[in-house]
Amino acid sequence: MKNQFSIVLPSFNEINSLKSLIPEIIQEDSGQLKRIIVVDDNSKDGTAEYIKTNKFAVDVICINRLDREGLSSAVIEGIMISDTYYVAVMDADGQHDPKDIFLMFKKAIADDLDLVIGSRFKNIQSLDNHKGIRHYLSKYGNFLANLFINRVTSDPMTGMFLFKRSLFIDQAHSIKPMGFKILLDFMFNIRNKIIKYSEHQINFRSRKEGDSKIGLDIVFSFIDQILNKLSFGIYPEKLSAYLFVGILGIIVNYSILYSSHLIFNYEYKFSQILAVIFSMVFNYHLHNMITFSKKTKKGINYILGLLAFMAINSIGFMANINIAFYLYDNNSAWWLASLVGIIAFTLISFLFSRFSIWR
Repeated sequence: MKNQFSIVLPSFNEINSLKSLIPEIIQEDSGQLKRIIVVDDNSKDGTAEYIKTNKFAVDVICINRLDREGLSSAVIEGIMISDTYYVAVMDADGQHDPKDIFLMFKKAIADDLDLVIGSRFKNIQSLDNHKGIRHYLSKYGNFLANLFINRVTSDPMTGMFLFKRSLFIDQAHSIKPMGFKILLDFMFNIRNKIIKYSEHQINFRSRKEGDSKIGLDIVFSFIDQILNKLSFGIYPEKLSAYLFVGILGIIVNYSILYSSHLIFNYEYKFSQILAVIFSMVFNYHLHNMITFSKKTKKGINYILGLLAFMAINSIGFMANINIAFYLYDNNSAWWLASLVGIIAFTLISFLFSRFSIWR
C-alpha cells in the first residue's frame, strides 16, 4: 500500500475538464495509482453520472454530495474514504499537470516525506495565466497564511499537495471545513508538529474548459478562513460577506433616510420605515448573488426567498425600528438612532439567513 496513492478531485461543474483530465492522469500512471476519487457537489452538468457510467483503466469513483457544498469539505470527504498510505489532492479544472503529482509521489517515497506541496511559486514569482484578483489573492493570501502555519512556504494556498493519510487522519477531527483552501487548514493544525516536508515547482496550466470560480464569494471565504484562525474558531463562515453587504445596506439606508427626511421633509418615522424596507430588499439581492452564491435563488424561488427573508427578518425589522424610535424619542441624534437599529437588525438577520433561508 505504501507504493500506491489515491488522488482526490473536488468538483463542481467540471465535466468537460474531467473528461480529458482523468485519461491524462491514467496515462501518466505506471502502477502507483490505486484510485481516483471525484467528490462532486451535485453538479448539474452530469459529472456524477459520467463517472458512474464509464469504465476507466484504474478505479474511479464519485461521491455525489447532496445539500453539502464547499471545496474544503469535499476534499475532507475524499480523503476520509481513501485507503492508501499517501493521498494527493489536485483541482479538477485541468490547470494542475498530472505529471507533477507523480513526481511529487516519487519524491515522497524516496525521502519518506510526510507532505509534498505542489507550489506555483517555488521558482517563479508570477504566472502569465494567473492575473488580476487571482494573482493578488495568492500573493497576499500566501503572505498571511505563512503567519499562521509556523512555517515558511512559497505557496500554502495551492490546491495541489500530497501527504501521508495517517498524518491527516490524526488531525481530521479538528479541521474545520470552511473556506476554499484546505491545505491552509491542514497546515495550521500541524503547525507545531515536527514533519518532513518539501515543495515541488508545478506546471500551472491555463484553463481549457469552463470559467474560473474566483469571485467576491471566494475572497470573502478566504477572509472568513483567516479570521476564524485568528479568533480560535469563533468567527463564523459567511460573516465577512454578510457584513460587506450590510455596510452597503447601511449606505442605502442612510441615502433613503436622508433624502426622505431632510430633503423631502417627510416625518422621521415614515422615512425610517421606508429606508429599512429599501435596504432589506437591497441586502437580500446582494446576499443572493454574493454571500450565498452557491445557493442562488432564481425565478419564483427568488420571490419566495425574498418574502421569507422579509418575514423572518421582521424580527430584526421590529428591533431596528423600536430601538431607533426609542433613542430618537430620548433625544439621540437621528443618525445614531438609525445606526444602533441597523446593527441590531444585521445581527438578527445574519443568524436567520445563515441557518434558515440559505441554510
